[in-house]
Amino acid sequence: MISIDNSKKCLEIELSKSVEELQVLFATAIVNPHGPTFNVFYVDNSSPSKSSLLYQVTIHPTSDSIKEIATTSWNSVGDDLKEIKFYADFFNGSLPTLFLKGNIIDNESFYKILSFYIDSVDDSLTTYQYVKQYEGKPYQRVSAEMRGAFESVLGKKSEENIGFFKKLFRKKGKEIDKVDNKDFIKLLTNEVNVIEEIKALFMAYNGSIENVISAGIVQLNFNEFINVFTHVAMQCNVDLMKLRK
Repeated sequence: MISIDNSKKCLEIELSKSVEELQVLFATAIVNPHGPTFNVFYVDNSSPSKSSLLYQVTIHPTSDSIKEIATTSWNSVGDDLKEIKFYADFFNGSLPTLFLKGNIIDNESFYKILSFYIDSVDDSLTTYQYVKQYEGKPYQRVSAEMRGAFESVLGKKSEENIGFFKKLFRKKGKEIDKVDNKDFIKLLTNEVNVIEEIKALFMAYNGSIENVISAGIVQLNFNEFINVFTHVAMQCNVDLMKLRK
């Protein structure tokens, strides 16, 4: 069962143990060239009660935080999760375009979490449209998203001739007026798309530090971020060798 506990709020905390002692349930990322956000969700599956808080560790070039965002439980035999109850304000913010499944969670529960995300986040339809149109091409998608946001601020569609970039990014996709959760989850979990999203995440993280963020406010440099990501990837069956292609 996956549900929302409306009586509880996500609270920032300090962990009583190192994250290396916890298990990655899943991870997500929002690829933003001005400062991407990487979220890792951990449980303490060594708990004798077969239940644990779900912790969200958020990493951004300029900040990091740890929050309690859910309670989880699993079967008395084995580690298969049977219930996740997210707290009320968990689904605030934009829909991630990168999802990584930890070894502790089965596919069915993972897909339910993705579906819950899609149903609960306000910008799911817009994100679905962009991911569908630019499948496996996150660099082009992000450029289109940024252009769309700029045009939204202007309140009109910009029709200026922008030469090469117009030819590259202005292609029209099929109009989509409703999210197809099954299709969207298939797109988000397709290995080719996942690998390209990870590459885009790396480029956005390093690029934001080099070109956007002042050196004095960087909390986690690119090499430190890569170390964290590698730790997470090992628990999420990510083939790091494919990132070199």
